[in-house]
Amino acid sequence: MTDIKGLIIMAGIKRNPIRSFARKLVLKTIGDKEIINKNEIVEITGLSPLTINSILREFRNQKLINCHIGGLYSLSGEGQEWYFQLLNNKKFKKKEYKHRIEKEQQEELEKVKRTIFIDEDEKEQKIERE
Repeated sequence: MTDIKGLIIMAGIKRNPIRSFARKLVLKTIGDKEIINKNEIVEITGLSPLTINSILREFRNQKLINCHIGGLYSLSGEGQEWYFQLLNNKKFKKKEYKHRIEKEQQEELEKVKRTIFIDEDEKEQKIERE
């Protein structure tokens, strides 16, 4: 009996097309830009291209997005309804804000690492010259 309940729960999860944060993020980026290329989605979200491919394929099967000529994507009617629900979802807004802040902090740390690395090279070069 627990197996049947587990299957029912899994079926319920599969019915929700935006069950993960990555899916929500992709849906929001498409909704924000109206028509967008897959490469732009990769740059904006920071997700891997393989993840985005699978999400886009899933969204096409569920008819949440439309695929246009040249690999451009836009929201369908049902996709726009999900998008507007996301815009009003406070929980998603908090997660998106945290994700954006973490991404900015990682970029700052990478810049610091690069400058430290360059400074160390310059010091080594000065020592070798002497």
